[in-house]
Formats: sequence, structure tokens, C-alpha cells
Amino acid sequence: MKPINIIFNAGHPEVGRLDKLIDELEKQGIMDATDIYPCIRLAESVEASINASHKMLVRMAKVAQLEEVCIMEEDVHFPARDGFFHWIEHRPKVFDIYLAGTYGSRNGDTVQYP
Repeated sequence: MKPINIIFNAGHPEVGRLDKLIDELEKQGIMDATDIYPCIRLAESVEASINASHKMLVRMAKVAQLEEVCIMEEDVHFPARDGFFHWIEHRPKVFDIYLAGTYGSRNGDTVQYP
């Protein structure tokens, strides 16, 4: 699996945001295996921009005939130094889309299709 990251630069980007991302990727030992792309910025909304950016990376992965792709946003953080590899080893083995998110009461929920 090749991690792919999107940098979301909002209207007022936080100083040091790219540095934080690079530090996290280096801490996880995946900096050299990661491609960083700028987000697609749409005037309609932040959500539309994120949606378009993720779809762009999925299309790129499809064209490259990748079996799996990991899309992370610039604020990715793993609590442990081996967090990324722990996640890779323990992720579900069968999935079309696996969404991981922030900590919260709904962590671990699954999406059910009608």
C-alpha cells in the first residue's frame, strides 16, 4: 500500500502545518513512501474541496492500477511510533472503502449500504 497525503490549505493555513505532517510521516517511517498533493480548492465549500481531492486520488490510484491506496489528510496523527504499521497489520482484510477518523464515541462504526 502506498500512502498518499492531501495537504488542505484553508484560507488561513496554520503556520507549521506542513512541518507537522512531515514530522508525523518521519516518526511513522513512511515519509519516503508518501506522495504529497495539494488539495483541490473549490469556492462552494470546504467539504466539496475535500470530496474532490479524495476522488482525484482514487482516480489516480485506479489509473495506476493500485489494489489499495491510503489517503490521509495533513492533520494525520498516530498516537504510537508504530501506529501506521499497527493499523496496516490490523485493518480489515476485506473492504472497498475503509474510513478511519478521529477519536470519538462513534470510532469503529461501519457504514451499511441499503
